[in-house]
Amino acid sequence: MSTVTLSNIKTAIATTLGNYAGLRTFPYQPDTINPPFAWPTLQKVEYHTAMSGGLSTYTFSITVVVSRSTDRYPEKALDGYLDYSSGIRSVLEADPSLGGVVSASVVESAGAITSMDAGDTMYLSIDFSMTIYA
Repeated sequence: MSTVTLSNIKTAIATTLGNYAGLRTFPYQPDTINPPFAWPTLQKVEYHTAMSGGLSTYTFSITVVVSRSTDRYPEKALDGYLDYSSGIRSVLEADPSLGGVVSASVVESAGAITSMDAGDTMYLSIDFSMTIYA
C-alpha cells in the first residue's frame, strides 16, 4: 500500500471511477461543467479507529452530474449510475483497495438527487456515500 494522503485517496477514487464508460472523473470539483462527470468530496475523517491509531476512516461524497437537456434523459442516466451490478457502486467496489492506495472501501448509499443551475443551464446530480479505511 502506498503512502496514504488525502490527495492520493481522491486521485484513486477518480481513477477507479474512470472505469465507468463515458464518465469524466476528477479528484477535485472541476472548474468547467461538461457532463457526465464525477468527483469525490471529503465529508469527514475519523482518526484512531483501530488499536494504536493505525487506521483512519474517511467518508466521501461522490457527486455525479448529468445534463438536463430533456425531461427524461437525466433520470434515465442516473438510473444507470445507480444500478447495483453495473453502476458506480459496482465500479468502485470492483477494487476495494483502489489500486492499492487504501486498505478497504465500500459504497454505503446513494441519494439526494438535486437540480443544479450553472450558466443558465440545468443539470441533475446525485451523491454516493463511500467509506474508506486507510
